[in-house]
Amino acid sequence: MLVPGIRPSMPDRFVLVLAGGRGERFWPWSRPARPKQLLPLARDGRSLLAASFERALRLVRSPDHVLVMTALDLKAAVQSECPGARVLGEPVGRNTAPAIAAAAAWIPGGSAFAVLPADHAIDDLETFDRDCGRAFAAAEREPVLVTFGIPPTGPDPNFGYIRRGARVGERLFRAAQFTEKPDAARARAFLASGE
Repeated sequence: MLVPGIRPSMPDRFVLVLAGGRGERFWPWSRPARPKQLLPLARDGRSLLAASFERALRLVRSPDHVLVMTALDLKAAVQSECPGARVLGEPVGRNTAPAIAAAAAWIPGGSAFAVLPADHAIDDLETFDRDCGRAFAAAEREPVLVTFGIPPTGPDPNFGYIRRGARVGERLFRAAQFTEKPDAARARAFLASGE
């Protein structure tokens, strides 16, 4: 486990953790007052949010370089899971892009920042650190958005698909196209194309 503290050798990077879910996917276990990200679903009985916060701390100088965006009524619960982080409570949820835009206003201009969902389970922390480091380096070289893609194991219309473009670095490619949640036939065609 990382012990948070000032690490002056690190660039001025920030992490935004999106923790605005409302508890609909794991009902009846999760409820609006205790959504999925607050459930003890991570290793060692931690919440997914606590695990995401610990991953975020690996990428920044100090806990106050982590910003957590959540629902206003979840702010106290989120603060207890993310000590030292800046926690913003949205009075009304407006989905991912508006939450990122609102949070970006709190991050100093010119600083690169990562956006992490609060409900992911990631156990390979060395690869996570290495890939995030590469993404930060790319965003600090030029004004780009970097997204992570996972090679599909089968066609699934519940996910978005990225078609890779030109290589720009080790395991880094331009995105040629993104298709959000295609129907099943189109997902099969994407997988069959190998692109």
